[in-house]
Amino acid sequence: MATASPIDSSPETRFGGLESCALPRLTVELVPATTICSNLRSILPPEDWDGIRRQAYQNAGYRCEICAGKGSSHPVEAHEQWTYVELPMPAGHTESWQVLTSIWALCPACHEVKHLGFAEQKGRLPQAMAWLAAINGWSFATTVAYAQEAFSTWRQRSRRPWGLDIGWLETIGWHPPVLRWPPSIRETFDVSSVRP
Repeated sequence: MATASPIDSSPETRFGGLESCALPRLTVELVPATTICSNLRSILPPEDWDGIRRQAYQNAGYRCEICAGKGSSHPVEAHEQWTYVELPMPAGHTESWQVLTSIWALCPACHEVKHLGFAEQKGRLPQAMAWLAAINGWSFATTVAYAQEAFSTWRQRSRRPWGLDIGWLETIGWHPPVLRWPPSIRETFDVSSVRP
């Protein structure tokens, strides 16, 4: 990856304009519409994905890495932690990258909050919002403001193609044949008709 200074405008780093505030324990991480289905489960052979997620579960002691809880039907699920980086390029352009930074073991309730748009599609937005508020000790108003900021960031990120960088897998001993897909070869996606 280039060594230019990245720009990260996620709600996790600028919520409410209070950049110096501590990060919440549980955050919303909406995947841009232009990268939906660009996840490890869909791009790796099933046996590789199973090995990676099971390693994450075992490393976490089969407990959620956020709330230390467990789900009722299965203890934890694998969550891909991504960061979104925009690298300045010549002529005022930027190159956007979705970069894998870790795999977390999360209970189903915390994992549902991470993908709040999917929770909304399943009719579970009230439950997910309540869990987000409870884990972070937030009021309803603070939780709604945070979620609105996360959806705003999602809309902005969904307007452009993102390269995919899964090089982090090498740090845990996995060596997939392809580690990076540049944004120039990825299809753009019309987000105007999509609402998480």
